[in-house]
Amino acid sequence: MANSLSVPGVAHILFHVGSVCLSVGLTALGVMCWFAPSLAAEQYGIEPCRLPSGIRSEWVQVAGLRDLGLGLATLGLYLYEPRAIRIFVPAITCIPAGDALLTLQHGTASGAAAHVFGILALSILSASAWLDPSLHQKRE
Repeated sequence: MANSLSVPGVAHILFHVGSVCLSVGLTALGVMCWFAPSLAAEQYGIEPCRLPSGIRSEWVQVAGLRDLGLGLATLGLYLYEPRAIRIFVPAITCIPAGDALLTLQHGTASGAAAHVFGILALSILSASAWLDPSLHQKRE
């Protein structure tokens, strides 16, 4: 029991839970952006009425396709080359950072806070990937 509460044990659990949550969350967000763009814009932290009319749903759908692609890429890496998450996750951390800045500038502080939470979650996942001992060995 003490072994599962060690840093490597916790990192192993956080890596798997975090990878699945990131994949499912981004995929669900992408689908929501496509089928319910106004709701997705509100969840993003920008009120749909503040966006220029005529392009509101199209730009939300574009962001949704980005998130859908990132969610599917995360799932693929997690299933077939989990060590790649170590590089992939820090590389995509610029996305919620940019989202937080845009939301602060054009939306709400609470919306920006959600993106800051995303940065924190990605940082934890990244650290967990580096600390998970099961990822030290190369898969064959």
